[in-house]
Amino acid sequence: MYLIHSYSHSFRTRDVKAGKVYDVVFRVTDERGNVRQKRLSGFATKQNAEKAFVEYVAKFCILVEDHPSRSECPSFAAAADKYLEYSRFMNAASTAIKRMSYFSLHYLPRFGARPLNRISSADVFRWFDALVSEPRRGTDKCYAPRSLRSIWEQLHAFFE
Repeated sequence: MYLIHSYSHSFRTRDVKAGKVYDVVFRVTDERGNVRQKRLSGFATKQNAEKAFVEYVAKFCILVEDHPSRSECPSFAAAADKYLEYSRFMNAASTAIKRMSYFSLHYLPRFGARPLNRISSADVFRWFDALVSEPRRGTDKCYAPRSLRSIWEQLHAFFE
């Protein structure tokens, strides 16, 4: 069963050998909170596509006006605390300490207060590009390639 937040949908036309066909496209949310685009395709008329959309929504979807997965997303700092707590028991002490230092020095100052669903790939790439070009704290030297790779790998592991 899917969740649907509105009845908005759009039509697309395609030319096939038999002539023009209509597809209806809309978005649903699955049980895990992932938003997916659905397409019902191959209808001879727009009215048939509309009818199929209504039947599909009635049969497989639940309308949710304000779903908590859209509004209640933990901040980066809250998720980082849980992640660090979990990783503290799963890794050696030295690894956990190094990971905590990465979070406190690099990630939390930049992303700490932002909800996780508001951090885009572009934001992360901009931050990392700035990190590559800026000198380290208290020095006039840039980060070594190995340090940059470690910083990137730890953030990647967090978002996995």
